[in-house]
Amino acid sequence: MVQDAEKFAAEDHTRREAAEARNQADQLTYQVDRSVEEWGDKVPDPDREELKKLNEELKESLKGEDVDKIKAGTEAVMHTFQRIGQAMYQQTPEGQQTAASAAGGAPGAEPEGENDVVEGEIVDEGGER
Repeated sequence: MVQDAEKFAAEDHTRREAAEARNQADQLTYQVDRSVEEWGDKVPDPDREELKKLNEELKESLKGEDVDKIKAGTEAVMHTFQRIGQAMYQQTPEGQQTAASAAGGAPGAEPEGENDVVEGEIVDEGGER
């Protein structure tokens, strides 16, 4: 029994690696499809078309058994997706604010936490005796 386990250990590792690669690629294609639909015209046409093309190629790779091709396709889609997502984030007001604070903040802006005023009221719930 131990000999059988040792004999099939490499095969099990290969199957597990293939399953993980397929799952990661499948999740990524789903996420890309949703994001492209959600972003709509906010993404420039060349970038959107490049991402769609790479995503479709990855979907085709998932129909086959070539794990290396699936991994390479996943890496290409992920790289492009992240690049476009980062550009999209920089266009949002939150992204611009974060970028400004990372670059030293706006002139005259006070760091968070300083000069914060907290007002309170003391309440005597026991009343007078």
